[in-house]
Amino acid sequence: MDSDEEEVLLLLALIDSPVKKRIWIHDINRQHRIHGEFHTLYPRLRLDEDRFFNAFRMTTENFDEILNMIKENISKSFTKYREPICPEERLAITLRFLASGDSFRCIANSYRVGCSTVAEIVDEVCDVIWTTLQPIYMKPPTEEMWNLTSEEFYNMWQFPNCLGSIDGKHVTIVCPPNSGSNYFCYLKKFSVVLMAIVGPH
Repeated sequence: MDSDEEEVLLLLALIDSPVKKRIWIHDINRQHRIHGEFHTLYPRLRLDEDRFFNAFRMTTENFDEILNMIKENISKSFTKYREPICPEERLAITLRFLASGDSFRCIANSYRVGCSTVAEIVDEVCDVIWTTLQPIYMKPPTEEMWNLTSEEFYNMWQFPNCLGSIDGKHVTIVCPPNSGSNYFCYLKKFSVVLMAIVGPH
């Protein structure tokens, strides 16, 4: 058998081999607009401010304010294959992840979307939130701001020459691979410490 015959046989083998079809959207996720958490639970949460706050760690007013600020930057275009996830749902998915610490898989199952979709949404929306809100709420400090903060700390709390109050919180994480006991803390869990500085108010 010469090399030409071998090539023909290989091509025929490739053509005849069954190709595994890739599922574009899983059957469970096809009904996400009927059974997904955003379309079933979210509207009811908006009617109960306490439960909404427990789910998203903010009021409906704050949610709507953030949504209005970032809506244009997190909107996706319609395609002939499928309807995009609306900006409100994209923000809800992101805040649910940030507020609960649930895994992408858990949130994907609740919202009836793909796990990779949740990961992509969280990454994109967090980036947009940072680029939109950082210049407004975390402006570079000026000498005037320092002086005002110092005055307010003294007037409210009788602390002279104070520019901020510092505290830390252990944020639970999954142990990074090959890290040994680097992230294991006295609370008998794996965590990183989030340090925060706040003003007098």
